[in-house]
Amino acid sequence: MSLPIRARLTIWYTLALAMIVAALAGFVFVRLKTDLVHGLDATLASRAEQIALRSPSSTTGNFEDVSDAPPLAGLPAGDAVAQIIAADGRVLQTSGDTDVPLVSGSTLAVALRAPYHATRDIKIGTEFETYRILALKMPKSRSDVLAVAVSNESVDNATRHLAVLFAFALPGALAASALGGFLIATRGLRPVDRMTRAAAAIGADDPSARLEVPPTEDEVGRLGRTLNQMLERLHTAIEEQRRFGADASHELRTPLSIMRSEIDVTLRLPFTSDEARTTMESAREEVNRMTRIVEDLLTLARMDEGGMILERSRVPVFPLAQEVAGRFNHAAAAKRIHLTTETDDGELSVLGDRDRLVQLLSNLVDNAIKYTPDGGSVWVRLTDGDGMVRLVVDDSGPGIAPESLPKIFDRFYRIDKARSRSAGGAGLGLSICRWIAEGHGGTIGVQSEPERGTQFTLTLPRA
Repeated sequence: MSLPIRARLTIWYTLALAMIVAALAGFVFVRLKTDLVHGLDATLASRAEQIALRSPSSTTGNFEDVSDAPPLAGLPAGDAVAQIIAADGRVLQTSGDTDVPLVSGSTLAVALRAPYHATRDIKIGTEFETYRILALKMPKSRSDVLAVAVSNESVDNATRHLAVLFAFALPGALAASALGGFLIATRGLRPVDRMTRAAAAIGADDPSARLEVPPTEDEVGRLGRTLNQMLERLHTAIEEQRRFGADASHELRTPLSIMRSEIDVTLRLPFTSDEARTTMESAREEVNRMTRIVEDLLTLARMDEGGMILERSRVPVFPLAQEVAGRFNHAAAAKRIHLTTETDDGELSVLGDRDRLVQLLSNLVDNAIKYTPDGGSVWVRLTDGDGMVRLVVDDSGPGIAPESLPKIFDRFYRIDKARSRSAGGAGLGLSICRWIAEGHGGTIGVQSEPERGTQFTLTLPRA
């Protein structure tokens, strides 16, 4: 599942900030430790210089404790260790609590050439401690090395405290930054959310609606203006399509009426041959089909223009269903289809336009009979519940594929175009049914499975 833009912006912002903060924290940590170590090195250099000046290299044994010497005054005893080490690794003189050479082996040779700095663990008494060591050549000797060490505890404590501070403070700071980034992104995208909701509410029934665009010259403002321009173009195209449908329907009604009249007159003439009569009857069927399409187009045009007014009155539903079913008895008998009307309550009624309800139910029954195979069944059932009247038209036809169900009420949509044309349909009847149902405050739905029939359910408020 894709994350919202505000969430993705917050994640990227937090990750970028985390990398920057981590790099900065690492730099501060390393810099602090380096500066502290340099400070220790400077202290060691100062002490080594003073010890070298006052300690004879020819004597062996112990020289005075550097912690008590004037150059080291104020230093707690045990914090500093000093040794003079021979080239062979023997400790010639020592101060502190360790006899273990501070440096040995190849390190002695390095220290004889240049001052050597290192950090290592030294055994003081019975425990190991970390010390910073400086080893350098004794000024008065060719082969002896002076090694001075000072406790690294201050550096370790400072860096440890800084690491703990970073460990607790940085996650909290990042969380606060992420929350702030999310709130900022939400506020910045709020106009887009408003435009999205407004765009979702715009339908073909009100194509003149427009988005509320913020008075800015930024990306959001440009997006809103671009969408409004697109909506304006769509509105123009829809209006042109509606006008074309209405104008074409009006223009076609008269020629079709004339053609049907002339065909009827020709069929009534006694000298019309059988071949001509067959041709004329076929032409009359096509003219009737075109007339129904034109009437449907005019109905849709009036609905779009708001000119379709429902004449409401109290309408008993079951007698209406029986009347509509009676109109299709002949068509059902021609295909040996069993057409049945059923109800649990014959007194159910609705407040609506009787002619439009007859048109709606006629479309449903007509479709059921057309698409039900010979010898099948069509049921018209009337039930009631929760203050609603439910009129169900069920058939034993071939059913409708699942992918076609969401489009079944769209204008001009036909599941099988060849079969619909042969049955005289143009894909407008169900669209009109939906408009009539919604105009009465009701709904119409469909349930179907291939080879298991189709069921249309009309639900209307009970009067």
